[in-house]
Amino acid sequence: MSGINQHFVPRLYLRKYTNFKESIWVYDKIQNKTYNPGLMGVSSENFFYTLSEKEINDIKKELLQDEINPNFVDDLFTYEIEPVFNNSLEKLLNSYSKLKNENEYVLLESDLSQLAFSLAFQYYRTKSFRNGMQQDFKSFISRALNAESVAEIGGFFDERIVLEHSKKIFSKSYVLAEKLANDYIWILMENNTGIPFYTSDTPVVAWVLDDGEFLQAIHEPPNEIDQYAIPRTDKLLLVLAKREEFLTEILNHRKVKSIKKVEEIEFYNVAQLHACFRQVFCISKDFAMINGLDTILPDRTAGKVKIN
Repeated sequence: MSGINQHFVPRLYLRKYTNFKESIWVYDKIQNKTYNPGLMGVSSENFFYTLSEKEINDIKKELLQDEINPNFVDDLFTYEIEPVFNNSLEKLLNSYSKLKNENEYVLLESDLSQLAFSLAFQYYRTKSFRNGMQQDFKSFISRALNAESVAEIGGFFDERIVLEHSKKIFSKSYVLAEKLANDYIWILMENNTGIPFYTSDTPVVAWVLDDGEFLQAIHEPPNEIDQYAIPRTDKLLLVLAKREEFLTEILNHRKVKSIKKVEEIEFYNVAQLHACFRQVFCISKDFAMINGLDTILPDRTAGKVKIN
């Protein structure tokens, strides 16, 4: 049974950042502070996936059904998708532990489809993606309509936001999963710098290549993503790179690659800061790497990280 507080990043993923505790270190870029809350209070929102009465009535009319469970989306994530996500990530970690010193494949070809499925759903299910949907929609209608119409139509969209977000999640995730499994090189990056990988409330981050330069993709750009990354632990990061752009990495496909430069860790950590809705997570209180940086706030204005 779904609860009131619904997570858009599962606790089973975040536990790798808790040192076997039920609390986690957080930098909140909206409040501009660090703190150490319990896992129940991060990457979550009350009734985040719960359908409103209006949404339920709209679905009933469309599907000609008498009863709709308002929490069926959250139940689907909790009981169907998150167990697959957990199983995929645990397989990866176990394989790494056994084979990391053998120069062998730590990712089995047969496991990629399940892991791709998990990553695709995580990419679309977040507060950050939903917030981007709302802003993009209102920006689109504002170019064609007067302010009164924008407010009316935008308000109607907001009333249906759980339903609209759910449609996006399920229509796009299967398409992305197939692409990830078939069109990308998968590399497990091993952090040998002593600086931890951060993760966040938007853990799957992405970039596009423009004239050889990496540009971070926030929400959903019009062009295809050239590279995705998700931290597995503070020492391991899974990177997916588009085959046609990264053929030089083909020998590392499904293997471990060592990172020894702090600059590379910073590249991925800063991406977590920019992509997240508000919360960056670390296994310790070590957020020094992002201190003083400009970042993108949920309303798409700029903010500065100030850590005392």
